[in-house]
Amino acid sequence: MHYPAWSPDGKKLAFAMWRRGREPGIYIIHRDGKKCEEIVENAFGTLAWSPDGKELLYRKTVAGHKLLFKIDFASRTETPIARLGPTTRHGQNTGWDWFDPKVLPVSPEPHLLTTAWAKVETTN
Repeated sequence: MHYPAWSPDGKKLAFAMWRRGREPGIYIIHRDGKKCEEIVENAFGTLAWSPDGKELLYRKTVAGHKLLFKIDFASRTETPIARLGPTTRHGQNTGWDWFDPKVLPVSPEPHLLTTAWAKVETTN
């Protein structure tokens, strides 16, 4: 078992696992150790729960390319999000996470702006 990740409410644990004679998969087990189920086939790597616990990010190899996917638990719909690179060990992305866009400001805040030390003049 690899890449364990607790759900935001702490009731479930997601993890990647290789089983003898099978492709790797993503599994979820309840905190009490009951109801372990495979939720994604042919996937492996870092896992990240959505803040509301309704979706999970994971890596899946499709046609020789590593892709970042998310799965919606209610519909069991898998959605590709980004291409992570070829299946070589060079330059691969290995970590991802969710963020709340409401937390990041859309408009610049004065205390976050860079100070300009000089003016640049252009000639026509």
